[in-house]
Amino acid sequence: VKTNKIFKTSRFLIKEISLKEVNKNYLNWFQDPIAKEMIVSKYLTTDLEKLASYVEQKLAQENCFFFAIFENSYNAHIGNIKYEVDLKNFSVEMGVLIGDKTYRGVGLAGEIMPILEKFFKENFNIKKVMLGVSADNNAAYKAYIKNGFKLEVSKKNSRVMSKDI
Repeated sequence: VKTNKIFKTSRFLIKEISLKEVNKNYLNWFQDPIAKEMIVSKYLTTDLEKLASYVEQKLAQENCFFFAIFENSYNAHIGNIKYEVDLKNFSVEMGVLIGDKTYRGVGLAGEIMPILEKFFKENFNIKKVMLGVSADNNAAYKAYIKNGFKLEVSKKNSRVMSKDI
């Protein structure tokens, strides 16, 4: 069951992404060398058509909740957060892209994840959030630790983390 719900925090608004958000601004996020290294689906992002196709594909998946993150004051699309629900294991796999560099390292994850975790817990009985983070992305790793995630597996190029909710 998809949601049309809009989530709000003091600084951010989170709602299901639409093709309206698939534009040059979004595509330009993938030109940032730091973002390029951290994005699992980066091979899909060489042009707007491929990016739109990726977003459409994810939106069509019944178990995928793909949200755009907006800054409240300016209504600027600054990033995305995606959850793929696994009902059998009472878990979700989360992926985050903060495309606007000015919003990295300012506590965005700690502000938006709790309300989304509550949504998944209350509506799908989710008990665990899983995510993968690049081994090189120490800033994200530290942010996830700060927000209650624990390291599950560490590999050469990536870390798998989880959080009970």
